[in-house]
Amino acid sequence: MKIIRNIISVSFSLILLLSLINLSTIYSQQPQFSSNKELKIYILTDLEGVSGVVTFQNHSYSTGKYYEQSKILLTKEINAAVEGLLEEGVSEIRVLDGHGSGGVNIDYIHPEARVILGRYPGGLFTLDSSFDALVIIGQHAMSNAPNGNLAHSFSSRTINNIWLNGKLIGETGAMVLYASHFNVPTIFLSGDDVACNEIKEIIPNIETAAVKKGLGLNVALNLSPEKAGEKIKEGIKRAVRKIDKMKLYKVDPPYEVVIEYKNPESAERKAKSRGWNRIDSMKCVFKTDDYLSIRW
Repeated sequence: MKIIRNIISVSFSLILLLSLINLSTIYSQQPQFSSNKELKIYILTDLEGVSGVVTFQNHSYSTGKYYEQSKILLTKEINAAVEGLLEEGVSEIRVLDGHGSGGVNIDYIHPEARVILGRYPGGLFTLDSSFDALVIIGQHAMSNAPNGNLAHSFSSRTINNIWLNGKLIGETGAMVLYASHFNVPTIFLSGDDVACNEIKEIIPNIETAAVKKGLGLNVALNLSPEKAGEKIKEGIKRAVRKIDKMKLYKVDPPYEVVIEYKNPESAERKAKSRGWNRIDSMKCVFKTDDYLSIRW
């Protein structure tokens, strides 16, 4: 009888131990970011900040001989971000192809991503206050940034500089402010090291992934696509875990935007747009209290 009791006791202990092991395994697979709500993330993409994309003529212009390869490289970096988001429990991921001539290869996109393709009227199309955070993939630095690979501000062909309320601003700052208008924090950016440093000036605790080192306008030291993907995925996971610690970057109205063009013809065309006035042969100004009315 004593032997039977011992057997029963040992069996019960084994069952309890196995149950604890299984429970531990289940918990270890759960996202490390804990939240009472399902997270909804908006991904803004561009092409010039991707590892392996280093020249305008060959890589980022639609006529370039490596343009299609560039789109695949961007799509791989997007997929790495999506994988990181999913592992942290994000329930909805919307991706905006923010490169003018298109930068996403839809054939290779992650199946859990929903992608906005096509031309859109300025700003972050469909982003609103329902999103929990903005993520930026493939971003470049503002025009004339020292050693910024493919650095430009909205147009590499026509725009020389942009100022908002007297301070130089690029696409990164403009899009961060757009998201902040809806109280959506920007939590992550990938691109060259110059673009990463640029966003840290306005969001010091943001997570970034420098997938290449800018050595000049058309030259960079690049990570392999695999290593770039790993770096993005890990940075994304860290970013999601600290969404609640991210502060919004905002600039109070009124807003005065000054665009300096590379040629007088571009300034003349801009001056014909509603609300824009020409300052001199190369510059135009736009004044407003409504940030969403700005058309860069």
